[in-house]
Amino acid sequence: MAKKIIDIDGYIGSGGYSSQYVKNALRESKDDDIEVHINSLGGDVSHAIAIKDALQAHGKVTAIYSGMSASSATIISLGCKSIKMTKDSFYLIHKPMMYVDAWGALNEDELKQLIDKLDSQLESAQKITLQIAKMYNEKTGKPMKEILYLMKKNAWINAEEAKKWGFIDEITEPVKVTNYLDDMKLVAMIKAENMPLPERPAATAIEKEDNAPGLLKGFETILKNFFSNHKNQSEMSKPNLYALLCLALVLDELKVDDKGSITLNKEQLDKIEAEFKKLQDAKALAESNLTAANAAKDKAVLDLAAAKTEKDTAVNNLTAVTTAMDDLDTTVKAATDPKAKVEAIRAKLAQRPGADAAGTQVKNDNGRKAIEGADPVTAYAQGLV
Repeated sequence: MAKKIIDIDGYIGSGGYSSQYVKNALRESKDDDIEVHINSLGGDVSHAIAIKDALQAHGKVTAIYSGMSASSATIISLGCKSIKMTKDSFYLIHKPMMYVDAWGALNEDELKQLIDKLDSQLESAQKITLQIAKMYNEKTGKPMKEILYLMKKNAWINAEEAKKWGFIDEITEPVKVTNYLDDMKLVAMIKAENMPLPERPAATAIEKEDNAPGLLKGFETILKNFFSNHKNQSEMSKPNLYALLCLALVLDELKVDDKGSITLNKEQLDKIEAEFKKLQDAKALAESNLTAANAAKDKAVLDLAAAKTEKDTAVNNLTAVTTAMDDLDTTVKAATDPKAKVEAIRAKLAQRPGADAAGTQVKNDNGRKAIEGADPVTAYAQGLV
């Protein structure tokens, strides 16, 4: 029986190893046994689930993990009949992430919209997390509580641990002994994805014979050199340290000498310090802008409350005047707006018997004198005419 190999060696999703890519490969090998070689930090969950379903539908598929595979890359193999992993590889599961775009000064309406959007995203993320945890649960037989704990922990496990958990069925010998932490580009990629670096395994005989430089030892030298000359030690613990150092020094990678150490000169240290100073200034500016935005928001809230109070007062006053006018007569009360009510009052005044023109002194039926020059509406309301 023929055997076909499908490589998934990078980003999973559009522009990378997509579900369409895998489905096309499977379509060309309907009757073949398939080996899927996986070495990927993950990617799009949607594509990963579609790939898993396609592999499961094919049936005769073996997954082989080699290198460092995480996130969506671990979902793919759940559709395979058998899962293998080379002994020096690593495996990581975590809760799925969603892109959140929230930046700038927002008013209360915009904040409410953002909160509603985040609530919706949270609900979706929780559903996706539970579904993926259920998939791991069905593969491993481990309780959901333990699976969710491992996803939350977001930590690398080695091949032996992956087998104990039940994520893989078999540990195999690699063709070539490799320590992936010696690949500085891979390390930078891992940190760029905000994933933790796994612990470096003990040096092997091959590594000792080749006198291979130790990456972590080199980083230790960097930290010691930097800490001995600088006080801002906490800044060195920020994510993507390696990438930041390379960026600050305008280097593609840092060179490790034959003793496993990395030496930086004063000019390079000054460049690093300058980059950290830029980051600190940017952070301070962002905090200042946030403070100003919060102050503007608080003022807007107070102004809105004052305007509402003024509006309520005006409404109450208008209601009182309208009620007083309605009490004068039923025709006034039946009028639909203030202007119509005034006209109704004038019409009622014109119907009063013996009413004199405005501006004259008269007495009403009760013998009271009208005020000379008084407005007819006012005179009527006061009972003078």
